[in-house]
Amino acid sequence: MRLTVRTLLVIVTASVLLYALHEYCYVPLRCNVIEKQTEARTSRAYQSIGTRRANMMARKSLDDLKPCARACRTNVNYYMIKAADFRILGQSAAAVQEYERALHYDRRPELYFNLGLMLLETDRAAGERALVTAGLFNPATLEEIPYEDVRNEVKREVSATFARWTAEHVQKQRP
Repeated sequence: MRLTVRTLLVIVTASVLLYALHEYCYVPLRCNVIEKQTEARTSRAYQSIGTRRANMMARKSLDDLKPCARACRTNVNYYMIKAADFRILGQSAAAVQEYERALHYDRRPELYFNLGLMLLETDRAAGERALVTAGLFNPATLEEIPYEDVRNEVKREVSATFARWTAEHVQKQRP
């Protein structure tokens, strides 16, 4: 009886250990490899956007990422790759959704920038707000805005915001 309990405890402990190793070591490592492969594929597809080959590559990347959905829940790069693939496929709403999911986990200028570009297609005001936020993080990104009228408007808003912040800071410094 005592041997049976001890054997059962060893089996249960080994099972729990194997499950933990699989879920917390193997799956994240495997998904990291998949992420790097899909990122490279998506980058190549993005260079030939609008072609049948690019669409096939984007679909393949999205399919490859599916098994990693649970393991990559908080991985911003996972959402950025998915969003880029949806952009390649012309699925703007899905791309916006992925960029917004990524923003739940990190506030990067490239997320706001890409989100802003996508939103310009459907909601110019929201797109400009996202681009302003990107510009406040990193003013150099403003030069990458492909539309001159939007770029100039966003630059004006970023400059006005910096001026307002400077004035508020100076005001606080005065006795």
